Amino acid sequence: MSVDGAIDTESNLSSAVLRDLLATIGLPYDTKWSSIELLLDGSLLKTRNDVAHGERTDIDAATYEQLHNLVVDLVDHLKTSIENQAVSRAYLRAPSSAA
Repeated sequence: MSVDGAIDTESNLSSAVLRDLLATIGLPYDTKWSSIELLLDGSLLKTRNDVAHGERTDIDAATYEQLHNLVVDLVDHLKTSIENQAVSRAYLRAPSSAA
């Protein structure tokens, strides 16, 4: 596999892109991810895009704290998923059987 183009965020990390990225690296798109799709695709992605494109966005302290906590929680969940895959050696391919 060529390194070029192996990971493509399609310029925006929506839940659909996240699902594809996790599949690419062999991580499950579990209920944690699916349960926050609306929040990820709506509030977090919209706020991120507004800021990234220089739009003025008013965000109150409670919304900021909610999004901040969401991001920290998701990063922690991703870290745990990676650790679990490493410990279980799930990243290893099964040996192919030669006929």
